[in-house]
Amino acid sequence: NAQDKYSSSKLTSFLFFVISEYIAFQTSIAEELLVKLLSYCVFPGLSSKSKDSQSASLLLTIQLSQKLPLSSSLVGVLFEEICRCCHADLQSSALQVLVTLCATQKSLKV
Repeated sequence: NAQDKYSSSKLTSFLFFVISEYIAFQTSIAEELLVKLLSYCVFPGLSSKSKDSQSASLLLTIQLSQKLPLSSSLVGVLFEEICRCCHADLQSSALQVLVTLCATQKSLKV
């Protein structure tokens, strides 16, 4: 049903917004929270067919990279997922995320 799909999309967008606001107000992110955010939000959102979910996942990726250092292996996986899954309409945003990851992660040897 089209109405159910639209409602689901609105709910997903709202949930991403709430998570984004939560991250923005945190002074630090614990490792166990990072794992949950990546497992339940970022990676599923990146692999989603929904441009809204992909866009929200890109935003969360930037927020997380600005809050804490990410391991080089995690950054590598994020690079692969963003490049592999990103919708064509979001390629410029994805490129900005990749540049931001390079700029914020001191452990990367670029």
